[in-house]
Amino acid sequence: MIASRDGMARVSGPLARVPPVNPGDLGGICQEMTRRSPLSAIAALVIAAVVGAACGDAPVTTSGGTIEPTVAGSTPPAPATPDPTSAIDAIIQGDWRRVPFDARPSPDVRRLDATCRSAEPRIAGLPVAVIDARGRGRLVIVYASSPTSAAWECLATTIAVTAADVQVRALQESGEPLADDDIDAVDYRVTEFGDLTGVILVGRVGTLGVKVITQFDGDESYIYGSRGTGWYAIWWRGTEAINAVAATDIHNLVVGNVVPELR
Repeated sequence: MIASRDGMARVSGPLARVPPVNPGDLGGICQEMTRRSPLSAIAALVIAAVVGAACGDAPVTTSGGTIEPTVAGSTPPAPATPDPTSAIDAIIQGDWRRVPFDARPSPDVRRLDATCRSAEPRIAGLPVAVIDARGRGRLVIVYASSPTSAAWECLATTIAVTAADVQVRALQESGEPLADDDIDAVDYRVTEFGDLTGVILVGRVGTLGVKVITQFDGDESYIYGSRGTGWYAIWWRGTEAINAVAATDIHNLVVGNVVPELR
């Protein structure tokens, strides 16, 4: 190998005189060039590597193992499609969150919905208004067709198997119409939620309230509620009461609030 005037590398010696090779003649060429000189043997190895790579008829060995060549015209196997419900189930079982998440695609949620309905025949014909899912394997499911319809709530844990494992409670037989900028609290109490003590807050919210937020006296922290069909639901651990629950509009301005009494 020598350098030319233009600075580019130029090949000299036996490697510079290697003619085009038919892949089928490699065996004889390698023997002949090995007999002539060591440099010729090196040239033969270079040719073999180039031809082998071009033909693609041999596996390539890397530090991580052997990669089999792709046969021309073959279709590589499609990558496995991840199951989105597995990620949702992991969140349901994970740490408690201040912001809820949509757990409806989870098979666990569908199973618990059926369990709640089996516990109270009167909710059989009611749609799910809202599901509050925020971790720890616990769900608050509200059944209602509107803010003024009959409404029920079901507290369920993911280990629930039969109707005896869930808590079903009537919220109202019917309700007074709610102003667009109003919010109320229908159920606000301390309860045993599986193996922990928590606070349940369920109520109705007007159409202008696109978010529902609670505020605590002690540290002024917030919890965002789940909202749907004119209802909202929130749960948190412990027995601490909130300062207020408010509804905010699309500009995050408070349109209504209420200070409920904890029972």
